[in-house]
Parts: sequence; structure tokens; C-alpha cells
Amino acid sequence: MSQLKTYFSYAKFAEERQRILFLSANYFLQREVVNCLIESGHEVAVLPVAKDPKTMLDQLLKLSVQFKPDAIWSMNHLGFDPDGQIAHILSELNLPVIIWYLDDYRFIIPGGSALVQPNVFLFTFEKEDIANLKALGFAHVAYMPTASVLDLHKTYGDGQYAYLRKAVSFVGSTFQDTIQRWERDSYSEMYTRLKLHLGKGFFLEELSRQQRPLFDSEETFNHYAGYAAARATQEYRQRVLNSLGEFELHVFGDHLWHHFLRSFSWHKPVHNITEAPYVYANSAINLNISSLQLRTAVNLRLFDVPMSGGFLLTDWRESLSELFAEDELAIYHSGEELKDLVQYYLHHEEERAAIRRKARQRVISQHLLKHRLTGMLRQAQNVFA
Repeated sequence: MSQLKTYFSYAKFAEERQRILFLSANYFLQREVVNCLIESGHEVAVLPVAKDPKTMLDQLLKLSVQFKPDAIWSMNHLGFDPDGQIAHILSELNLPVIIWYLDDYRFIIPGGSALVQPNVFLFTFEKEDIANLKALGFAHVAYMPTASVLDLHKTYGDGQYAYLRKAVSFVGSTFQDTIQRWERDSYSEMYTRLKLHLGKGFFLEELSRQQRPLFDSEETFNHYAGYAAARATQEYRQRVLNSLGEFELHVFGDHLWHHFLRSFSWHKPVHNITEAPYVYANSAINLNISSLQLRTAVNLRLFDVPMSGGFLLTDWRESLSELFAEDELAIYHSGEELKDLVQYYLHHEEERAAIRRKARQRVISQHLLKHRLTGMLRQAQNVFA
């Protein structure tokens, strides 16, 4: 270990262009992050995540010796064992680690403390989690929302989806696969005992208030919370979409929507980057119905719909006012308000067009993936250089 410590004692972030060792698994935005880093002039070595922690560590150290990275980059702590052995060794070797959370930290590191190390700069898409992550022991934590990865110069308004030009569209899943992935025998019965008042508070906080005492640890409660958040989101989306039965509604998602919705046209799922932008650009109105695990954070649709040239009607989230001006988005706070806004905007095309133009310009100027990566590297450099 002492020889490796000496070897890795070279100065980090000493040059304008960095050398990034990227841990790659099956998670969205990874390929786009790698490509954006390379296009920005940085050198990137990609290491596929191994399931076995020992194999992962061996491969990581071998590549680090060959590549001499300024930092190791992971999304959602992918590639790190939950016991913290890999994190501990990287800290001992003084190798900086950049982590970008694009999911709720409770579902990523249920225990949390084992992965806390001083060489980690943790970025989270949910600003309200900063205090909690610092309380776990992470010294360097900052807010970093998601962003658009779409091609600035590409046009998406072709004729393939022309049938949507007077329609309301929603791109999203029923969350049924997530429900099944998290479910355990007792969860369904426990969930039915919840007294939910959506819109009156953050879902996970209300869930914790009512049912955290039923669990013997934070880790077991967080597992149940993953199930409950997915099920509540499913019900929320079902209720919102069923309120729009009088309009021409098109839903792009899993076939299980047939079990939950009454009056709509179903289409198979579309890929977020290669297909969905064409749906966004051609639809009169694109709906955003956020996951209830989000407190203030926004999802990718907030940036990709305007970037593709589409009009977005989104449910309210606190962070919206920090990311967009008032005249750059259309926002609903309730199902009744949503119906009124859909009716209004379907008959006011010029207003939709004005909002589309302003929102797209905002994304181009502030909310592209390159803006996020530049910001993260700059902050990491300030700490680790």
C-alpha cells in the first residue's frame, strides 16, 4: 500500500484538462457524460463495473496505475461496495472521487456512513439532501440538477409524429416494475394503512412520520420507502391522466397503462434521447408528472422538452423558480387547474410558441450537460488541486 500511496502522490487537477476514470454501469446519462467530457477536451478511461467487489477493486487499481487519473467518477456510487472497502482504499491512496446522485440518496446508500470519505465530492440533484448528506459525514456536497443532453443543432419536428400536433402527450412508465422490484410480503398491507395527502407535504417525510417507527433500522425503512414512493407515484400519475379523458391523450409507456387508464391512446415506450424528443417536438402539450420521491428536484423532461422545441406543462416543484423564469414554463398545482390549463393552451398556440422559445433559450444558455460537468469539475478542482 505504501508504494501505491507514493505512486499516486502526483498533483491532481494540475492541468486545465483533466484525466477522468469513469465507472460505467447500466444507468442513464453515463454514455452522454463520457462523450461530453471527451468533447470538452478531457481524457476519459471507462471501466465497466464488476459485480464482485474484489474484482472491481483489482481492475480499478490496475487501470488507475496505468491511467493516473485526476479523479474517479461514478454516478450514484455505482462501482462501490456497500461495505465501503473500495471507498476506503481510494481515500488511503489520495485519489479524488466525484459522485453525481440523480436519484434519492436513501435508495442509493441506505446505511450511508460506510461510504463517507474525505476524498469524495458528492453532487446531488436534490438540494434539500445536502444537509442530510453532510450530516452523514460527507465533507464536500453540492447541488447539481440534471440537464439536457440533446443535440443543440438537431431538429426534431419531423412528420413521423405529426398526428400529435393537436394532442396532449405523456412519456413515462406506470412504475409497476419498480413496485415489483422493491416489494416484500408485508409492504402492500402496510401501504394501504397510509393516510396520504398528496400536495400537502413531501411524500417521504410524511411516510417517515407515519411508518418509520414500524421498522428496526433506517436501512429497512428506506427499502420499504422505495416501494411506497413507486406505488404512490403510480396512483398519482393514474389520477392525473384519468382527469384528462375529455382531451386527445397519447401515452408512451409500458403496456400496463391499459389497466389504469380509461380514455387514451397507448404507444410503446420511446427512448429518452433518440425517440422521445420527436414526441416532445410534435405534441401540442407535453405533460410532466413527477415522481413523488422528488422533494424539490426536477427530472430530465424539464430540460429535454424545451430543448427539442416542445411545449411543457409540468407539475409544480420548488426548484422550478431557480431554473426557469416565470414566463418560460407552464405549471399546474392540481388536477382541476391542469384541466383548465390544457383547455387554455390547446387554443392559444401563440402563447405556447412564446413559452417554447424562451424555455429553449434558457436551456441552451444554462442547462446543458456541458454546463453541469464544467461546474462539477471546477468545484472538485477547488477542493482537490
